[in-house]
Amino acid sequence: MRERRVRSSIPHIPTRNVRRGSLKGDKFSFPKLFALVVGILLVILLVAYLALQQKEAAQQAKANAANELMEEAKDRDHIEEASERKREAVAKEDDHLQIVNDKKKAELAKNENLAASDEFSGMSEEQLGDLEKERRKVVKDLKKAGVVMETDNLAKQSIEKLQEVTRALILKRYGNPPYRVEFDVEFPSIMPDERNGKILIELAPIELTPHVVFVFLEIVRTWTGGAFNRVAGHVLQTTVDGSHEGLAFQEYHPDFPHKQFTLGYAGRPGGPPWYISIIDNTQNHGPGSQGSATEADGCFGKVLEGFDVVEQIKKHPKTANMGFINDRDAHIKISNMKLVTREVKT
Repeated sequence: MRERRVRSSIPHIPTRNVRRGSLKGDKFSFPKLFALVVGILLVILLVAYLALQQKEAAQQAKANAANELMEEAKDRDHIEEASERKREAVAKEDDHLQIVNDKKKAELAKNENLAASDEFSGMSEEQLGDLEKERRKVVKDLKKAGVVMETDNLAKQSIEKLQEVTRALILKRYGNPPYRVEFDVEFPSIMPDERNGKILIELAPIELTPHVVFVFLEIVRTWTGGAFNRVAGHVLQTTVDGSHEGLAFQEYHPDFPHKQFTLGYAGRPGGPPWYISIIDNTQNHGPGSQGSATEADGCFGKVLEGFDVVEQIKKHPKTANMGFINDRDAHIKISNMKLVTREVKT
């Protein structure tokens, strides 16, 4: 009998012949490690470089912002210095306003009330106001008729009578001179770099030109609003809101000419719009100007403070023909105007 083989319960598992050296790629590789380290270092260096660049950019931005602030401060200082130089120049020049006004103050010191001994001393403010209107109408009618007011005898007599009652009315209504007016200037959104400010003016002596002074005092007393609507090469001109009466005639005196920083009335006879002369306009608006052989714009005051604000107004960026600002929203607003008694800042 053949011997019976007993099958093994363990299945046959074939074996794989492993050659020596097949695990060589799994062993330690120095070149790969070196490359990995170098790659990591490069990434670290790149990140550090980018961080350094970002830091330098931030520092540069801060430096630029600081420089801009310094430049802006320098510009402001320059404007203030220029304004101060102009103030000093005006103070050093033949200041017709101060000279004439000092003379009139001396006269007032001798007589506390100019109207006390004249024909108007017993009249009330209302009576003086009515008489001023009557005499103003006479002069206004002569002007409308084409009379040459500067040379015609009847016109000169009528003007003198109007001036007499106007002086008395000013003294009664506003007290003794000097008459100083301060107004607030607000810049539009189109001029975001300009700061709002104030301008102080002093009106001309009433012994010289009471009519033009009175018209402006009445504009101030009944002020409802206005603005600078023209920035030309020689004047900064205003528009005046509300109902105000202008001049009956162009009252002018050679002792108070249209020098730089004086105020005059626009138009002939002129008013209520007025302007600030930013140059000497004696030739442009004095006697024999604007196509007339004899006429002149009425000149009624002079800037005492706020020369820096005047410089800012001159910088308006958007003007049209002859310097007018057509967009009302771009006007430089005069928000408030009032009569003040304070002394001039030194």
